[in-house]
Amino acid sequence: MGGSPASWILDTGNYYAAGERLNAGHSLYVYGSGDRHVLSLLFGLPSPYLYPPLIGVLWRPIAGFLPYEPVITLWWATGLATFMAFLFWLIRRGGVVTSVGVLILLVPLVETAWSGNVSTFITMAIIGAWFALMRGQDRTAGAVIGFAAVLKLTPIFLAWWLLVERRWGALSAAIVVGLVSLAIGVLGAGVTAPLDYLRVSDAVARGGGIQGSLVGILAALGASPDLMPLVAPIVSIMGIGAVWSLRHREHAAWAVAVATGVFASPIFNLTNVTLLLAAFVAWDEGSRHRETSLSPQVRSG
Repeated sequence: MGGSPASWILDTGNYYAAGERLNAGHSLYVYGSGDRHVLSLLFGLPSPYLYPPLIGVLWRPIAGFLPYEPVITLWWATGLATFMAFLFWLIRRGGVVTSVGVLILLVPLVETAWSGNVSTFITMAIIGAWFALMRGQDRTAGAVIGFAAVLKLTPIFLAWWLLVERRWGALSAAIVVGLVSLAIGVLGAGVTAPLDYLRVSDAVARGGGIQGSLVGILAALGASPDLMPLVAPIVSIMGIGAVWSLRHREHAAWAVAVATGVFASPIFNLTNVTLLLAAFVAWDEGSRHRETSLSPQVRSG
């Protein structure tokens, strides 16, 4: 792997380039004249950018005032160090299920940390939101979930979890922060940017998704392209129903909500899979809770 770090930290470079395109008055989702080509068109798809608008908007001031290579390198180093320290803390904290989750997800975790992808911070944020909920800090958790869901849609089903679990304070905070974040994205990227993102997502689905996604698997099996846009709604409805049916087991319902967000998307790669660690952490907490609730019976026997 040669060259400067900025030559291979492509995910972070893509965020910087997105901010540059917006600063130049260009589209987030289409290369324009003179734009920085950090990545070729992703996975053969007709767009260099596969995120909702907010990430690109947040990078506008960074791309406008700070030099490319030092910023890319610093973001990568900070994300790598913070994420690895966080994983070490989770393992030291204990929990068999969490440790097994880290082992199962080891390749995605390493890939995400090494690539400079924003999923490092989103994964830590969502796990932190879970811990906040368990400590009764509902509004903080809700604010994190609302922001993360606008930043990268995968956590959106956690808002449904908040609703079915009647976490009203967390839900209201998620809605307020989510709406403010959405407004910032629209103001910074243009009114049409959310629609452009939806068109790109539809193109991803109709094109067979990304290898490893449910859409990609169905495409490989010869399914009709016209059926592909239905995969995300079907998986979403199934996940919503499963979360509702598990509403009396909040740990399991949380894990299902996280997994639904990951698997419903046709934009599915190793960095997306990283968020599944939040499902393992919640499942671990559920196991501990059940053991605690059973312990008096064991002692009385």
